[in-house]
Amino acid sequence: AQLQCSHFILDGVICRNSGSWGVIPTRCNHVVIKNTKHFNNNDKLYEDDGMDIQESQNAFVQHTVIVSEDDAFSTKTWTKNTDMAKTWPGNPEPLDSVILDDCLAWSRCATFKVGFGSYQPQSNIIVRNSTSYRSMRAIAINPAYGGNYDNKNIIFNNIDIEGFWPREGNASKWLDVYTSHQGTSYGGPISNVYIGNINVRTFGSVPSTLKGDDSLRQVNGIKFENIKVPDRDEYATSLS
Repeated sequence: AQLQCSHFILDGVICRNSGSWGVIPTRCNHVVIKNTKHFNNNDKLYEDDGMDIQESQNAFVQHTVIVSEDDAFSTKTWTKNTDMAKTWPGNPEPLDSVILDDCLAWSRCATFKVGFGSYQPQSNIIVRNSTSYRSMRAIAINPAYGGNYDNKNIIFNNIDIEGFWPREGNASKWLDVYTSHQGTSYGGPISNVYIGNINVRTFGSVPSTLKGDDSLRQVNGIKFENIKVPDRDEYATSLS
């Protein structure tokens, strides 16, 4: 973990077999992680996320491979009283300006995810030029476990989705966007999202999700562009 670091660089390192979440830059700014490999067990039920960027600003991840049973790459924010955050120095911070570029992810859960821990605003997140090799959910925006803070300005661009190997038998989908978890009262709005140039080689076993809950937790301003349809040489022309 990197806690309250500034101008931190991790280059060319192999991280293996983390006991829980792996690499977790937390309350940091100007972080660069490049040319790294993250190898966690992915055939047992572990909470062994590959990389979670938490409450940080100006983070850049490039040319990285992540293998894990739980989420490969995720962004998160918390409160001062969240269990694992109680001993962290400083106060909770918003997450802003995170870029993931030229990466490959393999997970039994989500490969590229915003949220599940959204108690502060999250903004300006870009995932580009990357591959979701196998997952349960390839692209996910899930501000569940949150406090109705904004999750905005999110881009997924040029992503190759190759297939699925879900933790739960028949729950695979290429896209999962929702504003709260299973009808709970917490979560947050999602706005200004671009999902474009996506090569969907298979849809998964269940339909993808695009769901807001109420006036405080809506999905607004989402644009789909050049979504390649599986097994056909054409792009999607409707949500169906």
